[in-house]
Amino acid sequence: MFAVGEDEPISLVLEDNKGRNVDPTSDPIIQHYDLRAGKVTDPIEVLYRNRQAEPIKTIDIPCNWTEFELERGRDDGKPCTERFEAEAYLTYSYPIGYSAEIDTDFVVPERDQAVLVVVSTQSAAWLIGADGERIESLTSSDDGSDLDEWAFVVPADATEFELWTNTHSNRNPDCCDPEKGVDHKTIISIPT
Repeated sequence: MFAVGEDEPISLVLEDNKGRNVDPTSDPIIQHYDLRAGKVTDPIEVLYRNRQAEPIKTIDIPCNWTEFELERGRDDGKPCTERFEAEAYLTYSYPIGYSAEIDTDFVVPERDQAVLVVVSTQSAAWLIGADGERIESLTSSDDGSDLDEWAFVVPADATEFELWTNTHSNRNPDCCDPEKGVDHKTIISIPT
């Protein structure tokens, strides 16, 4: 409860809550609501859409045992397979390079773009856009080790993407060659 003079303006001020994926140095989004007039005095444009992708099918991908695994008796008559599991979502900023020792850099795409984050342990991953163009990840696994989060700048209104992946680098020496190293392709669908 509070009191103000009869002719004094009174506003409710709303400010966005910044989560870990938002650049802490960016300006907050603030909106004022005139309580006397009962209306927003500084409307902001809001694009709302679903941000969570539809479930992505889990699949076991055939592979080849490495010499090391064969020497250790890993080949016990069962076929070599790697499990592909993934989930995906859209976000409008993404932290890159976070560690306790360095500051976080944030990728904030243009107004008509978003960041598609694919959570999946992969040695390599690319997106193929609707126009057939290859979209590189903002995150990378340059040393061939598996990475568990891939981030791509995409059109904010796009609803379907094709994800090309390699599930495990030590079983595919061509893991990072898009012509030879792709062992799985799947569609990511995010309804509006």
